[in-house]
Amino acid sequence: MESVENSHGTVQSPLTLSEDEWNSALKTNSKGTWLVSKYVCLRMCAAKKGGSIINISSISGVNRGHVPGGLAYSSSKAAVNTTTKVMCHKI
Repeated sequence: MESVENSHGTVQSPLTLSEDEWNSALKTNSKGTWLVSKYVCLRMCAAKKGGSIINISSISGVNRGHVPGGLAYSSSKAAVNTTTKVMCHKI
């Protein structure tokens, strides 16, 4: 495996957002990105060939999150950005 690209997204209204919907958004956007990145990286390291992991986030994870219904979405995309930066420095 030489590369992988992660791009997920779910949006729900922040005023009617249930705890299950919040958990679903974070599970899909943040946890999904982390797990795919983790296991692909382990395979790349084992193969000693290198490669690329491309995590596509959103401007709403960086700049105030002005996405209608984007409370959980923006929060999870900020988590994707941080996960990507930390993994980059640890690998």
